[in-house]
Amino acid sequence: MMKRLLILITAVILLLLIYMVSQGIKVNEFKFMNFEDVDDIIVTDMGFPQSGMDIAAREMPIAYQLERSDYTVKIRVDFDNGLPAIVVKALSKNGDTLTIKGVKHGRCADFSFLNTGFEDELDFMWWGDRRPQEPSCQKQAIRKADSIMVFVVKDDNGEIHEERLPFELMPNGYYIEIDAL
Repeated sequence: MMKRLLILITAVILLLLIYMVSQGIKVNEFKFMNFEDVDDIIVTDMGFPQSGMDIAAREMPIAYQLERSDYTVKIRVDFDNGLPAIVVKALSKNGDTLTIKGVKHGRCADFSFLNTGFEDELDFMWWGDRRPQEPSCQKQAIRKADSIMVFVVKDDNGEIHEERLPFELMPNGYYIEIDAL
């Protein structure tokens, strides 16, 4: 009786593993955009990737702040998808949200919505690994020119200020992605 139960449990586990593999389990390298080398930027929070299925991840910067004379830029890592992504927001000196607009720059990363005008916050994503038609975006061929986030901030007086923030694409462990239909 005990032998049959052990065989049954083993068979169920084996079937589950076969099912999981057939559904497309992938192990991907987790990458994030690091802004630590930008002049005047400070890291305001450290943390770990939050996918729930991370392997060998180290603590990393997850929030930054950039002080300017008329406004403050806040950047936080967005863990909602497997792409390296961040959310950008600008605040006036009295804490009110300012509007910002993304500017197209490079081929490997850009803002989710470029043609919608000024927004309260912007999503910026590295698309490189998902654009096989752009071999220059692959890890071994990333150009410095493609690693700059460009946006404009409209301050309280309606003046426009351009920000050009270079970043480095950094690996930080791996994550498991289940690509089931």
